[in-house]
Amino acid sequence: MMSISAPPPVLCFARVLAYAIVDESVVFTGKQQVYVDGKLLGRVPCLALCQNVAPDEDEIMLFHCDEQWNAVGVSGGETDLPAAKANAEITYRGIAAKWVDVSVSSEEARCWLEQQYPEDLCSFCGRLPSEFETAFGGHKSRICGDCVRKYFAMLQKDKSDDVG
Repeated sequence: MMSISAPPPVLCFARVLAYAIVDESVVFTGKQQVYVDGKLLGRVPCLALCQNVAPDEDEIMLFHCDEQWNAVGVSGGETDLPAAKANAEITYRGIAAKWVDVSVSSEEARCWLEQQYPEDLCSFCGRLPSEFETAFGGHKSRICGDCVRKYFAMLQKDKSDDVG
């Protein structure tokens, strides 16, 4: 059996709250079904309970991961960690004893993301891709759609002030 290390503090722009390695002692019940690209996802070797880094996000998601902690599916929607763990137990009986809690704050997760993906941040407001819908890139810079709208509104205001 391959040795699986702990996950990074952030998976898919969401901070890891707890993780578990699904070994042979855990029974995959299949009672909750996760579909990915129209195909049923079966047993996975790793699970992670994660929460988006954005401060207004409180939903906890269960990431179904491969051995390298790449999320291959997601389920969940609980708002507290004990409920999310209990929900995972429905599909992975015995996983309750496997959870490793991780104490990564939102600030620490954000710093980690900024270090890992500096080219993905908005060069103007510093927000992460998970905090905006669209972005435009140029030579060594990137601007999010929110900043484009803000600066466009400023230009329009300046233009109307010049006319008036």
